[in-house]
Amino acid sequence: MTLPYVIKVGGALLESTEATQAFLHNLYQINDIQSVLVHGGGTQVASLLNKLGYTTIKKDGLRVSPPEQMPYVTGMLAGAVNKKLVAQANSVGLKAVGISALDGKTIRAEVFDNALGAVGQPISADSTLVEQLISSEWLPIMACIGASDEGELLNINADHVAATLAESLQCPLLLLSDVPSVLDAQKQRITEITPASLPTLVNDKVITDGMLVKVDAAMATAQKTHEPVIIAGWRDSLSAILAGDAGTHVLPE
Repeated sequence: MTLPYVIKVGGALLESTEATQAFLHNLYQINDIQSVLVHGGGTQVASLLNKLGYTTIKKDGLRVSPPEQMPYVTGMLAGAVNKKLVAQANSVGLKAVGISALDGKTIRAEVFDNALGAVGQPISADSTLVEQLISSEWLPIMACIGASDEGELLNINADHVAATLAESLQCPLLLLSDVPSVLDAQKQRITEITPASLPTLVNDKVITDGMLVKVDAAMATAQKTHEPVIIAGWRDSLSAILAGDAGTHVLPE
């Protein structure tokens, strides 16, 4: 089987039907890669909970998910958001199937922090189901709803699910968001970051704050998969991103 790509999508992309349709059509046009999409949906969850009278609270960037809210969180992420993505993917010619992180025991998770409620962190992965789907030419579209060994539903950060799955598949990871690349001191695109160049970028405060967290996590994943992790924007052409003409490629040793 050709090495697939794990592609994580989220942010404003999922809020726009037109943008999602354009991205999926772009993915359909690339015939020579196999992939699995991992998606978030935090904005959609927050909107639903707000309508239901719940207050959204975040701690260290993670949504506090009390167990009583999980039926709604699960319904939005694994239901409405996931099935809309599957429907849109099928409409442009892709052969999509919607799954969650817990299906086929793909992602084994545990409670991350009791103070966050039903928020999970991946502890291991079994990519058998995903590999079988890809080998049969399906496009798996994965919602980040996991479960503990005790059967408790857990809301897992999409970046964490995507990284864990890429590690299991030993394949490249593509992180698509509203941010098109990592920028240098002159606000120009950094084409690639290596283990040798990263310390200088950090010491010179070229990469700081939230982007540093993202780049550190990308580097850790690249070292485990021995494949690139690409930080890029969903507005850019996937062909350009994969060719290194857009986005930032975080490279392993």
